[in-house]
Amino acid sequence: MSEGDTEIRADELEKRLRGTRVPVVGANGAVGSGTVEALSAAGCLVAASDIHGGPKGSPDEGAYFEADLTADGASEGLIGWAAERLGGIDVVVNGAGIGHVDPLESLPIETWRDVFAVNVEAALLLSQHAVQEMSAQPSTTSSVWQRR
Repeated sequence: MSEGDTEIRADELEKRLRGTRVPVVGANGAVGSGTVEALSAAGCLVAASDIHGGPKGSPDEGAYFEADLTADGASEGLIGWAAERLGGIDVVVNGAGIGHVDPLESLPIETWRDVFAVNVEAALLLSQHAVQEMSAQPSTTSSVWQRR
């Protein structure tokens, strides 16, 4: 593939993404902040969320929602806020996650539960609420919804 082919594909991708409504969770992490920046540059309407502080690269401060997704109702609240702010949701980027390294024989069960709560349970709840919100919309571009 020549360099020109890559540029054409990037232009086409940008055209397809322009106006896409995207909440990005985990927006203050290295991957999340880069995702917010790239999607914003491509013309997406982005609503950023993270558990830690204010936005690092959110397109504007009003498009930021601080949330601990392990808290009861947080995923539903985040999705509701993003849908209201953006006029709906087309795609959700879940970049939230935590890690912990300990030898298996000394890994505290509470640490395991915390990692599972963020990386698995919160992702499930976020996805469930996002699909419910998207199914109430007239149309959507979500790959999750298209497979239904």
